[in-house]
Amino acid sequence: MKKRVAAVLWRRANKASLDSLTGRSVGQYDVRLGTDPRIEEFFSGLERKELTDLGGYTIDVPVESFDGQGPVARETLGVRFMGPKSQRKDWYIRAQRPTSAYPLWRPGRAFREPTEDADQDYMMLVRDTDGGFHARWVRSSNLEKVPPAIAQAMRSEELGVAVFS
Repeated sequence: MKKRVAAVLWRRANKASLDSLTGRSVGQYDVRLGTDPRIEEFFSGLERKELTDLGGYTIDVPVESFDGQGPVARETLGVRFMGPKSQRKDWYIRAQRPTSAYPLWRPGRAFREPTEDADQDYMMLVRDTDGGFHARWVRSSNLEKVPPAIAQAMRSEELGVAVFS
């Protein structure tokens, strides 16, 4: 059954994210989401854990199962906000390495090799109107299959959040 989209959070796959996902990075083990204030709204209602003196916290995002080709069971993504008092003030998805990344974002599943224009693809989280979360990798060649309002928003920024009423 198809669900209605309430909000979409996306990140165009850049070199740093691809290096993390493929294990080529020697320092970054996460996917950076930036500082957009709408990210907090996107994750609203989820429990804040591991609170820091800088106002940071971790949230566990329950990602619904994927029942398509090569199904994926329900998983939890750890998302971290560094806090308003931190120097970076940004959000990131934790532990996105070749064996720990969300399964639909892993090499061989999401992309075959980063040289195949993977840096034009998108990692996305979708929140449906029932409050469920879904994670997908959208190849740039398949962006026309994404609803037009969502695709237009994704094309306009490298990373962002779009909220739909």
